[in-house]
Amino acid sequence: MIKSAQNIIGSVMCCPGCFSLYRVKALAGVMSLYSEPTLEAGDVFTKDTGEDRWMCTLMMLRGWKLKYSTFGVNSTFCPDTITEFIKQRRRWILSDFANSLMVFKNLPQLIRSNGCFSMIYVFYLLQLFFIVFLSPGSTIIMLTVGLDVLIKVPFVIITPMVVALFVLYGVLCVQLSSQSQITLTKVFMLILGLSMICVVVGAAVFVVHDIITENNLQLQEHFILIALTASIFYAAILHPSECYLLVHGIFYVFFFPTMHILLPVYALSNIVDQTWGTRENVSIFLFI
Repeated sequence: MIKSAQNIIGSVMCCPGCFSLYRVKALAGVMSLYSEPTLEAGDVFTKDTGEDRWMCTLMMLRGWKLKYSTFGVNSTFCPDTITEFIKQRRRWILSDFANSLMVFKNLPQLIRSNGCFSMIYVFYLLQLFFIVFLSPGSTIIMLTVGLDVLIKVPFVIITPMVVALFVLYGVLCVQLSSQSQITLTKVFMLILGLSMICVVVGAAVFVVHDIITENNLQLQEHFILIALTASIFYAAILHPSECYLLVHGIFYVFFFPTMHILLPVYALSNIVDQTWGTRENVSIFLFI
């Protein structure tokens, strides 16, 4: 959805190598700079672990528009275990943040040299960037408010406890071995996922019960939740051949706190880890 939005209002920020076609002329204009060695520590996250995003940024700086096609179909290797997924996200989160900083650093030049960077698109990129900082806090509030409603623990008490829990998790990730970190992360993923599902189900029951008992259809705070939920089902009606994807919403809810809180903390705690994280088994490449 993000790439579709970027394609409509501006330019796609990242074209993964396995799903992309490039003009030779576009590559020729950036290859000399793209092939330069990594000289500074910060370059590791842009030139090494985020090489596809780095190349796309270079092409946009030279005026190219990167487009997205919903009709393209391809296959690639994806993480097939939780361990690989965690390691992949550690690399992606850090490289995405570093490359986003590079885009904003070169934003004046991008606006001058690339017609895709309109004010609307710049505003869109800014709000995406700030969401990265706001989403951990908003997710914690979502969890604690939900637990306040479900188990009647005051919000002002449970929120500091949850924050302290994530701080403890970050400290442990710095101290523990790689394998112990993965095990600890899996435990936290399970706890957070089940908590999030309980919160969502509990909130749905609360909203329905409130509407029935109050028998009042005037605008209330929880109506925004109804509107957001209705928009998802409306999209499914517009795309009936893909409506089965709604089933995956369960997994989306389960992994929501993991994606917005847990994995960013894990990534920052392992900022010195420069391993690729996935497909490190040589037999995969040799097809043995």
